[in-house]
Amino acid sequence: PGFKFAKLDAKSGESYCVGGTEWNLFRDSRYLDAVESGDIHTAVARICWPNLPWTGDTGHDKAIAEQPYYRHYTYRFMCKKLGHGSNYGGQPATLSAQAELPVQVVQGFQPKYFGAFPAHLSWHEWVADTISRTATLVSLTGRRRQFFGRRNDPATLREAIAYDPQGALADIVNIGMLRVWRSRKALLMMHDHDATTWMYPEEQEAE
Repeated sequence: PGFKFAKLDAKSGESYCVGGTEWNLFRDSRYLDAVESGDIHTAVARICWPNLPWTGDTGHDKAIAEQPYYRHYTYRFMCKKLGHGSNYGGQPATLSAQAELPVQVVQGFQPKYFGAFPAHLSWHEWVADTISRTATLVSLTGRRRQFFGRRNDPATLREAIAYDPQGALADIVNIGMLRVWRSRKALLMMHDHDATTWMYPEEQEAE
């Protein structure tokens, strides 16, 4: 019998975790709704550049978002790079250096982004308050972590903000990986951040 490979990727997984956290804390579903729209980066592009000829169709609008915006960067790439960085407390100067963009571009992006998803800033404030009081966070998947850095250090805060989405997604991917491995129906070939690659008998593809 022949064998095939399958790569399973947690598409927008960290964004789902951010949205889930904001729903749990504040009952604000705006970011989670945007993630579930089919493509979060295109959804953000619609918000930041409302004058483009959007149609409401995700596939068509994604093609519009893939048009060049600055040098070789597309509108969609801008939203992906700056959106993720903003989710984790990135400041304009830092994001400008990381994305190789003028700082004015980032300064123009963030007010629109946080205006559309204000729960991001509420979540950042909640994390800062929780760390200052307890130095401890519990992720979506129930993992408790103690932070030993200075509680008023911006580096500690950035680490704490990133902990839940990144840590919870790692737990989810790893739990799924273990369940498939324990079923003995596929052979794990590679684990890559938020993706796993498997080899399985071709005749079992539907399963």
